[in-house]
Parts: sequence; C-alpha cells; structure tokens
Amino acid sequence: MPLEHYPRNIIRNATVYMGAGENASKIGQAKTMQTPNIAIEFEDAKNAGMNMPAPQAMGFTVEDADIAMTALDPDAISMLGQPDQEYLFVAQMRSDNGATQRALYYVRGMLSEIDFDGWEAGKLHEHSYVIKPKYGKFTIDNRELVEWDYFDLTIDGRKVFQSLAALREV
Repeated sequence: MPLEHYPRNIIRNATVYMGAGENASKIGQAKTMQTPNIAIEFEDAKNAGMNMPAPQAMGFTVEDADIAMTALDPDAISMLGQPDQEYLFVAQMRSDNGATQRALYYVRGMLSEIDFDGWEAGKLHEHSYVIKPKYGKFTIDNRELVEWDYFDLTIDGRKVFQSLAALREV
C-alpha cells in the first residue's frame, strides 16, 4: 500500500487527570506532559566459539513521567509522597483524512517531586511534577499496545519479558 494511504496521527489536544476525585481533571492547566518512556536494556555476551559479542536483551527500564502546569493546584500538590496514585494522560489525535483517535496512558505511581519554579508578579507561573511510575498501560482506541509493571512487559498482546514465568512453573 502506498505511504500516502497511511494516516498520520497528530495530537490536537491533550490533558492529564491526577488522582481519582472530582478535581482530577487538569484541563487548561497541564501545559506539557512527558509520559513514561520504555527502553530495552542490552548487555553484550560473548560465549565460547563466538568471534564477537552479541547484544542480549536483559530487561527494560521505564523513565519518570513529567507534567508542567500553569496553575498551582492544591489537590495535585497534596499527592506528593503518596504511593499508588493514579494518573491518566489523554490525547485526542486527528489524521490527515479527518479520522480521530483517542490515546490513553494510564500510570500508577508516586508523585516524587514538585518544582515550584520562580515566582514573578505579572508573569505566567509554571511549575512541574515528577512521577515515579510502577505500572502503566498505553492504549489507542481501546487497543492495548503496551502494558508493563516491575516484572512484565507486554507489547500488543505479546509478552516481551516475563520475569516471574520460571518461578510460577516450579
């Protein structure tokens, strides 16, 4: 199929929900959001008879999530240090052909840092939050693309890493 038949999805709107209460929505407050990135970790291995080392997948890492907001939110600030808080990153995407899709990235973790930035009269205030994630699930239009926790990584329904599988079989 020619490349022009594949739609490009451009994020047209995005927000985040912090916590589960009635004040969870940060619509109009969340300026930028960095969802947790996932990286496969490799280690070179050279076994007997090999001429050169070969990279071996040894697991994965997940980076912190960051949210920059333009308003001081007491409900968000009160989440600092509380374990197992819920965060939902939402993006509305539109393709070149006008079709829309909804991306959701559900994250559970702890708000570990708040940067209140500098305050100056007459200037738009911006501050940031750092979230230490422990679980995440990324979906587009209800299709589960990525799900991870401390032990497992699943990509589009396929287990990439299953750390406890050997222990469960014993």
